[in-house]
Amino acid sequence: MRQFTHPIQFPPCGPALGRIVLSIAMVGLFQLSLGSSPAMAQNAQCTFKSPAHRMVVAELYTSEGCSSCPPADRWLSKELKNPLRTQQVLPLSFHVDYWDYIGWKDPYAKPQYTARQYSHKTAGNTKIIYTPQYLFSGKEAREWRDLESFRQLLASKTKEAPPLNIQLSFKAASSHLGSSNLGSSNLGSIGELQLTVQTEWFNKANTAGRVYVAVYEDGLSQKVTAGENRGEALKHDGVVRSLIGPYKVTPNAPVVVLKASLETGWNRSNLGVGVFVENEDGTQVLQALNAPNALKNTSQCI
Repeated sequence: MRQFTHPIQFPPCGPALGRIVLSIAMVGLFQLSLGSSPAMAQNAQCTFKSPAHRMVVAELYTSEGCSSCPPADRWLSKELKNPLRTQQVLPLSFHVDYWDYIGWKDPYAKPQYTARQYSHKTAGNTKIIYTPQYLFSGKEAREWRDLESFRQLLASKTKEAPPLNIQLSFKAASSHLGSSNLGSSNLGSIGELQLTVQTEWFNKANTAGRVYVAVYEDGLSQKVTAGENRGEALKHDGVVRSLIGPYKVTPNAPVVVLKASLETGWNRSNLGVGVFVENEDGTQVLQALNAPNALKNTSQCI
């Protein structure tokens, strides 16, 4: 475990800028009935729904510049990315940038992800900042290697009814994301997507939440040539490429519509989308949705 104690300042958490160009519209004048749209029914591969039970959001804060982190990365790939757990857990690997100064600049790190880790400390979800650090649905998990305890957590969550449901649908919002851009490597041109997140609320005790959308990539590898992991070939899954949010949702304003531009160089075949809704103070995950490889066939989403 590598604890980070340097006193540094971070900007307030807010919508992602730069790699994701988005326009946001909060729709509160009317409610959409989940699953009732004929267009959604015709394009089922472009629509994803949260399960009837509560999902676990597993956040890993890691860095290629930290020699303690590769085991945690491998555990995420082996245990959390298990296809049998797609409807149980949303694994998100956030690469932080505060170890970049010791010799290796992590190509997947962003100040935004460091700020999110610090926001967990502000919310009381953890007392210290270190890598590798796991949080399961907002709760620090120092004993993440205890697979039996993790299995018990998943089993308990599958027995819980969620306070809300989530539906994600998307379509190509630009001709740049046509089939011509989705070759065997799926590398190259930037593509624009329109994403719609709909929430359906059940529990009157929850009157509001904040929604995040994470675009993540699996199957990444990197040859590290400097720093603590010099000479290592590191492999990663669930690496968050972009985190969009937070945006407020309520029973009376349950819909978020946004446009997202995917950066050149991301492998479309390995891109997934995760959606999760937290309570307003960020101490609890109300529900989540995991859509692995969701952007592989976006040319069919019209």
